[in-house]
Amino acid sequence: MLSGTKTYLGLLALLAACSPEPESPGTPGRSTPEAPPASEPASEGAATSSGADVPGSPSRRLRHLPVVRVTNPDQLIDALEDGVRIELAGGRYDLSGRSIVVQDVTDLVLEGPGAEDAEPAVLWSGTCDEPLLSFAECENIELRGLTLSRAREGEGADATCAAPLIAVRAGYRLTLEDCVLTGAGTAAAVTRFNALYLVGVTVTGCQRALEVRNSKHLGLERTVFRENTGSSLFSFRGRDTRHVSFTACKIEGNELGDAGAIFDLDASSLPIDLIDCLVTGNTAGGLATGPGARRITLSGCQVQDF
Repeated sequence: MLSGTKTYLGLLALLAACSPEPESPGTPGRSTPEAPPASEPASEGAATSSGADVPGSPSRRLRHLPVVRVTNPDQLIDALEDGVRIELAGGRYDLSGRSIVVQDVTDLVLEGPGAEDAEPAVLWSGTCDEPLLSFAECENIELRGLTLSRAREGEGADATCAAPLIAVRAGYRLTLEDCVLTGAGTAAAVTRFNALYLVGVTVTGCQRALEVRNSKHLGLERTVFRENTGSSLFSFRGRDTRHVSFTACKIEGNELGDAGAIFDLDASSLPIDLIDCLVTGNTAGGLATGPGARRITLSGCQVQDF
């Protein structure tokens, strides 16, 4: 009787070893979440210059879009449509007196020269009436290797210019990678947007880096905020503003005044996570101000100013 029991158990073990394991949530064929919380570690799939993607992003598909090469502002404006990757040649694209408005467009990439020693593609405007780039109700937009500026040659940045460099409203997923934003009152204004990612971006010579209203899933990785002036670098407003994280970012050398602060948060702002960030060399009265000032969480950060 004991021998038969052993044989039966042995057969059960063999059958278990041969049975396929249940499919995991990450297996191909399963649905992808609408957008990952920005507090997820950026190292697990955030878009980087090494080619990895923001979790759930369409970056691999966007890299295979038809390519349109442009060399001047008129060609750039004419090329803006669904499903194209626009490669901008190096040089300055003077958009003074006009604004690029992109509305209801899906799957669009604007990309500067890829080589490190190449002349950058600079989208520039000497007027302050409108944003340099506006995206409204768009989906899956990527900007790579571009400089957006209102700085005049030989005169430096014009941080008094009120209009933002980038205005984003009511859409889904915009990624800025290895871009430079400089010389404006506000670098980026974001309203009612879902999934904004800044990776390897530099923001300098502005009065405010980000102005966010009722937007969610904002992830900033390896982004540098340097030599900006104003009363606060980041303004977050609205009860729908949530899932915001800064990972391995540098906030350094900004002049915000003794009454200023890095973050300005209203009472409805949910916790904002700073992970492995460096905050140093800033002139400011504190890390955060406003009714939601205590909603900053720090993990592995070096905060040397306060």
